[in-house]
This record gives sequence, C-alpha cells and structure tokens, in this order.
Amino acid sequence: MLGAQVYLLEKNVSSRVDEIETLTPLESRTLFANTLRDQGKYAEAEAQYKQVIEAEEKVLGPEHRDTLNACYNLAYQLGQQGKRDQAKALAERAAKGAAKVLDVNDPYIREYAKFLEKLESGHAITMPAVEFRKTFVSGNKVVEQGPR
Repeated sequence: MLGAQVYLLEKNVSSRVDEIETLTPLESRTLFANTLRDQGKYAEAEAQYKQVIEAEEKVLGPEHRDTLNACYNLAYQLGQQGKRDQAKALAERAAKGAAKVLDVNDPYIREYAKFLEKLESGHAITMPAVEFRKTFVSGNKVVEQGPR
C-alpha cells in the first residue's frame, strides 16, 4: 500500500528522540501486529510480525533494535499461546542481541531478559490489564479520566 520506497533504510531509521512523531513504516506495522495480537487475532498478528522481521532483517540488519523488538513481540504472543519453545528461541534472540548492541542502561535489555527468564521458569504469559486514560488539561488543572 505504501510502495517499495517504504522498505528503504532511510525510511526505516528513526532517532528515537521524538519516537511518537517519527514512527517508521516498519515500526507502524509492528504496532499494527501488536493491535491484532491484543485483539486475539493471533494468526494475523503472527503473519505481520514475521513479515516485519523479514523486512527489518533485510533493511536494518538482524541485530538492529527494531528487528529485536519485533522478535520480542512475536515471542510474547507465542508465549501467550503456550508455544514456549518457539517463544523461547525468539526471546533468546532478542535478549542476547540487545545485550550486544544496546547501551547497557537501555530498558529493553532488562525487559527482554526478564521475559526470557519468565519463559524459562514456566510462568504463564498473560497480557497485562489495559487501562485507558485520557488527560485533559484545562488551564492549570489536569483531570485524569479512566475506567471507574
């Protein structure tokens, strides 16, 4: 839909400084796959994750932070479905790759390692409760609205 230019390196590298405003096309596809996963559309999500991982490996490389993040997200979904062996292989890839290429203080390193540990210990992989909140700023007053 977005054309072949979407898969060029310069279209898929972000500074991560203003991450929300500069989502790359492949990051957007990962978020789409996350949405499908959260809706329980696992087959569709898995297909999206695999396509994203394949494209990111070609465009960014197998150990780029976005590629590793897509591996982690697919591992999370597979873990939720009880597919521990598949999940563990992807989680190991994410954890080991992150430890090699990311800054030692990067929170992704801890997150990936913690998830891998959870898989290895046999704990159930469940989706955390989602809370939707809207923040409204009215003058100097901030009002939080969320589930009651």
